[in-house]
Amino acid sequence: MFLSQRLLLLAKRGMHCRKSHLFILLLLISVWAKPALSDTLYAYTGTDFVSVVGFSEPQITTSDFLHMSFTLAGLPVICPTGCFVSAMSLEVGTNVGSGGDVVFQSVFLQTNASGAIVAWNISGCFFMRPPECDENFSSGAQSGQGLDILNVGDILAFSGAAGTWEITTVPEPTTLITFASGLAFLAGRLRHKRRQL
Repeated sequence: MFLSQRLLLLAKRGMHCRKSHLFILLLLISVWAKPALSDTLYAYTGTDFVSVVGFSEPQITTSDFLHMSFTLAGLPVICPTGCFVSAMSLEVGTNVGSGGDVVFQSVFLQTNASGAIVAWNISGCFFMRPPECDENFSSGAQSGQGLDILNVGDILAFSGAAGTWEITTVPEPTTLITFASGLAFLAGRLRHKRRQL
């Protein structure tokens, strides 16, 4: 039986609640009825670069790899046929440092039914000199085959295999505050009942 149905049943049986308690209970019920708000953090770790051409700073070697992370609003994306997404706070670099601020991006993801990424094509610019990208990155994989490309300064590095993704769902602060206030209310009610006994 749902909590709201139990409260109505108790009210019909003549049990009296103070108006403030009833208001707080109804507020908690309305919060529980809504899905929790959250953001999803996607982090990609590429495989070691197999070729590095160029010698300027930052120095990149074949023991380095591409690293990307971005956030999507809401729960993990489910796109079995693939879809373009609006990534927030896309960060791209290597395991030894950041590549810089991303000024243009294209993020295409394909997932399985549980939300795990099975194919992707992500690209963007660190520096835009119209009509083209001057410094850029690209990462893509399909059917188990992948390729990462990083072009920073006069360095061009690429790997020949797909990396791995880690997907984490992070609750928004308001959801945590609501949960904590609900726990505080319940603790207060239990303490009040113990004092009455």
